[in-house]
Amino acid sequence: MRNRSVRGCTVSEGDLPESAARLNTYVGDFEIETELCPPARVVSIRGEFDIAHAEHAKRVLEDAAADRAYALVVDLTGCAFIDSAGLSTILTVARQRADEASVAVAAVPDSELRRMLDLTGISLTLPTFATVDAATAAVAA
Repeated sequence: MRNRSVRGCTVSEGDLPESAARLNTYVGDFEIETELCPPARVVSIRGEFDIAHAEHAKRVLEDAAADRAYALVVDLTGCAFIDSAGLSTILTVARQRADEASVAVAAVPDSELRRMLDLTGISLTLPTFATVDAATAAVAA
C-alpha cells in the first residue's frame, strides 16, 4: 500500500473506495486527485474541467461523497477552466449528500473560475473559500 503526505494529510490507496483507488488521474489537460485530510476528503481538480472530463470526475466525486464519515471539499484552486458540465457535476454530487453543509468548494479569489461560481450562484449554494485549508476548517466546525 502506497502512502504519502500532502499538506499534512496522509494519502493512502487503502483509504479510497475501490473505484477511486488511483490517487491521481491525468488525462490531457485534466487531473483529478483524492486525498484524505480529516475531517474531510479533498478532491482536487486541476486543468480544464469540461464536458470531456465530467463523467470521470462525477465518478470520483461520487465515490468521495459516498464516504459519509468525512466532509467533502472540492478543490478548484488549480482549475484553469470550468464549463457548465463541470459546474453541473459538482452541484449534482453535492445535492446527492443529504447534508449539503458538509460539502465545500475551494476556489482562488479574483479568478475567472471564482467569478463563474459567483455568477451562477454556486458560491451561494455551496460554501466557497479561498483555500483548501479554509474550506476544510469550515466543514469541521
